Amino acid sequence: MTSNQHTKGYTLKNLEEQFRIRAQELASYSEEAEQAHLAWLLGEAQELYAANKKKWKWAREFMGSISDQAQKRSLSEKQLYWVAKIEEQIKNAPQEQKEEDSFSEDYLTNDSLRKDLEVVVDYYRTTGYWQDFIQSYDENKQNPSWAPDKHIYDRVVKNKYAQRLLNVIATEPKFQEGDWVQLRAAARRVCSKRLFSKTLMVVGYPKKVGYPNPTKGSKLVEFMPIGEQKTFTIEERFLKSARV
Repeated sequence: MTSNQHTKGYTLKNLEEQFRIRAQELASYSEEAEQAHLAWLLGEAQELYAANKKKWKWAREFMGSISDQAQKRSLSEKQLYWVAKIEEQIKNAPQEQKEEDSFSEDYLTNDSLRKDLEVVVDYYRTTGYWQDFIQSYDENKQNPSWAPDKHIYDRVVKNKYAQRLLNVIATEPKFQEGDWVQLRAAARRVCSKRLFSKTLMVVGYPKKVGYPNPTKGSKLVEFMPIGEQKTFTIEERFLKSARV
């Protein structure tokens, strides 16, 4: 486990304990105080929902249901745990909105942020993940004032698979255009047998990596057998410099 994974796990455990403690505090409220607090949370959730329906839809519906139930019977520990989580989300909403606004400005002026998203979206087209977001991206990418929500961008671009992809693309090419190369033995499972007896010439890099699992050496290389006109692509790890 990496230090980042350990820290993240530790933070999540702390938050869960924090929510459990807060749920116990809520359970000690008088009936009148509990209903008043739930009504306040519902009102806050409704205001946030009005500004961002997709993000706050579930919280609004949950708080509406819980507020109704609290007038008829006591809430369970699990229900109060979720109330505590929503309470924390509402508390953090103003700061998160500032971060969203700041991110939108950065995205619209930062070519790197936009390019990373474009690359990762192309990757996810081949996996079946994030298809709703990809549709939204395709519909809006030509709009000069459109920016994705920060929390969605972070989930799409900053997860470990997407970061692995971007790191592979950012690595320096192992070969240069015009280099003579040969296929490694491991390429037998991905390439035509007739090409193993040939010297190949690197044509270039198409700026993509092997899908669906980008790893070290999975940058794609375009090559052409000497004396032929047809080009092929293969992952960089399956090539080696030719002895000529």
